[in-house]
Amino acid sequence: MRLSNQQKMKIHIHQATVDDAHLLTEMGTRMFAESFGAFNRPEDMQVYLEKSFNQAAIRAALLSDRVIYLLVTLSKQVIGYAKVSQNTSPIPIQGNNPIELDRIYIDLAFSRRGYGSQLLAACVDAARQMGGDMLWLGVWERNEQAIRFYKRWGFEIVGEMEFVLGADIQNDFVMAKGIGRSS
Repeated sequence: MRLSNQQKMKIHIHQATVDDAHLLTEMGTRMFAESFGAFNRPEDMQVYLEKSFNQAAIRAALLSDRVIYLLVTLSKQVIGYAKVSQNTSPIPIQGNNPIELDRIYIDLAFSRRGYGSQLLAACVDAARQMGGDMLWLGVWERNEQAIRFYKRWGFEIVGEMEFVLGADIQNDFVMAKGIGRSS
C-alpha cells in the first residue's frame, strides 16, 4: 500500500497507559521476532521474548515514573512504539541525566516512510521531559540499518556492551547523543 505525502504525515504519537499493556506485549513480541528471529536460534528468541515482553513486566513499567512508552497510530491503527527509560548505562556516558532509548519500532509494513524519525523526535522530547540531557541506546553490532539511522540523527558510538538473548551473548554498540534539557 503506497501512501501519499499528505497521508504519511497523519500519524499521532501519544503516551501509552496501563490499559495498553496487552497491546505492547503483543506488538513488542511480534516486532522483535520479525526484526531478529531470522538471525537467532528459536530457543534463544523464545527465552528472551518471554522475559522481556511479558504483560506483568510491561504493566509495571507503565506504572513507573521512570519509564515512558509512546505509541504511534496511523488512521487509528497502532503501527509502532518506543520506550524511554531512566536506566543506568552499562558504560560511563557524559551528561548529568542520561536517558535510555530502550526500544523503538515501526511495523515493517510502514517502515522507510519517515515514521521512525518522527517517533525518535518524540523520544528526544520525552527524554527531555524526564530531565535528560543525553539519550543513549544499545544497538546490535550487526544491525547496520539501525546504526546508520541513529548516526543520521547525530548519535555516536561511545562503547560496547553485552546483550544476552537466551543463552547467546551478543555484542551491542552503545550510542549516545546530547539532547540538552527542556526549559
